[in-house]
Amino acid sequence: MIDENTRTQSPENTLIAAEIADKTNSVAAIASKMEKDVLKGFTILEKNVKKMEDIKEKNSGVINGIVSLGNKVNKIRDIVRVINTITDQTKVIAFNASLEAAGAGETGKRFAVVAGEVNRLADDIAGLTRQIREQVEEIRSSSSYLIVYSEEGSDRIAEGYKLIKDLEGVFMDIRSGAEITSNQAQSISNITKGGHGQ
Repeated sequence: MIDENTRTQSPENTLIAAEIADKTNSVAAIASKMEKDVLKGFTILEKNVKKMEDIKEKNSGVINGIVSLGNKVNKIRDIVRVINTITDQTKVIAFNASLEAAGAGETGKRFAVVAGEVNRLADDIAGLTRQIREQVEEIRSSSSYLIVYSEEGSDRIAEGYKLIKDLEGVFMDIRSGAEITSNQAQSISNITKGGHGQ
């Protein structure tokens, strides 16, 4: 025998069940959208991680290039030293040739002109090597500054890379939670639809 209270509660229970079904459908839809948004965010994050890796590699390449430039500058400095040595020896030879020309009298006049030209040429070479040396020192100084600056940039890139990798781990956890939430909300929604339909 059915109790009078049971009959009056039955339509109320149906309304409550319908309301619960609507709410769980709404939660399932929100959870599904959240899962899609998280997956979209995770895809963007993965692209950022890849970009950070590219930046890290390119920065290492720049530092290696600057170091290589510094090594070439050092080789140029060595060449300039050799040229300066040759120039100094040429000036000594030109001086000695001038002394010999002066000692030879009239016959040494033409030789004295050649010795003077060799001496002038040695002075010109000395002036040019001085300019080269100054330019090389500027390049060396700039490359040293660039190496320090690039290494500081590398440290910052490494910090940024670590942070973005940490963020990637957090996003993986969020993605996993969003998938579980979406699946559970969908299961609840399916159960309430089944129960409400009965």
